[in-house]
Amino acid sequence: MSQQNQESAGIFSSIIFFVITISSAVILLMASAVMWIGELIGSGALACIIVAAVLLLIAWMIYFLAARQSIEKLTQHLDLVYNIASAASNAYHSALKLVNSVFGEILSPKTEK
Repeated sequence: MSQQNQESAGIFSSIIFFVITISSAVILLMASAVMWIGELIGSGALACIIVAAVLLLIAWMIYFLAARQSIEKLTQHLDLVYNIASAASNAYHSALKLVNSVFGEILSPKTEK
């Protein structure tokens, strides 16, 4: 049971780490690096392209090192929950049909004309 809790904590912590890292990169690097690189090369547009390329590289590395495995595990868990819910729904409808076929006339008597 504790292994499952550790696995769940690992999934969510890596996703949270991914989101926090991307947010921090966007806020801090876009503000300071663009201004600094823009002053060095004299072009704000080129500085934006350089910083965006670096941020994409960092995001790609984080995705392939941590987030991809966590997303795959989360998808497997969601598929399992969906399959269980579908099986429960099918069992409920089958049981309802069975009860209705056995006790249908008793539960809903025919009206006289």
